Amino acid sequence: MTRNLFEFIQVKRQKNGRVKITHDISNKHNIYKFLKKLGFCISRINRKRIYYQRIDNKIRIVSIFDIEDAFVKYLKTTDFTDMPSDISRDELLDWFYEKQPIKRSDDLLIHYLVDSLTLEEEHQLRLEIDVECKKKFEITQLQEMFKTWNFNKTVDKIGSFCSGNDLYYKNIGENKYLVFNQYNPKKLMQSGFDSWIATFTSEKNIGNKRPINIEQIKLSFHLDKDFELIKDFVE
Repeated sequence: MTRNLFEFIQVKRQKNGRVKITHDISNKHNIYKFLKKLGFCISRINRKRIYYQRIDNKIRIVSIFDIEDAFVKYLKTTDFTDMPSDISRDELLDWFYEKQPIKRSDDLLIHYLVDSLTLEEEHQLRLEIDVECKKKFEITQLQEMFKTWNFNKTVDKIGSFCSGNDLYYKNIGENKYLVFNQYNPKKLMQSGFDSWIATFTSEKNIGNKRPINIEQIKLSFHLDKDFELIKDFVE
């Protein structure tokens, strides 16, 4: 990582002895190239510009403010080899905040940071920036796992769990069943699954009669956070 401050700034010494920090187009080129080296990128999803950072083969959503903060941290902490003795660190930061060399509307920023996403990366970022996409993925993912875990499916006809909605269940020994009920299936953003252990005298009673006993595992079950709660029943 460069320690040459004059790649990013110009220093003008005035007749009155004062020092003025500025930058030119060449410095802007270097700033944006430096940000690219830090892993910052720009792409588009659904025609909307997004900012993200690539670090150690991982990718994360950032904002333009995160990009600015990264450069400010660099200015604050780097031991520059060519730092003039008559310029203080505070003056350097004053230049940045006053002149704002990093601008989201700058075509040069786009030129240097533009990047392409793989389908997998785009999917990952969609889940971070699109709440509806994330919600749909979570519901579909759990429904697919019910198939993998050999769950059966029926409808709660009497409201033992959630009246009129789907029940997914699996026998876990004797008359006990691991049961998931889906709630609000027609309202995506309000939909989800509750999880239970329920005891029935017969499998055919599931959805048709109330269980003999019921234990709550987790309301609003999330596979990524709550899997350990059911791991022993499905593996």
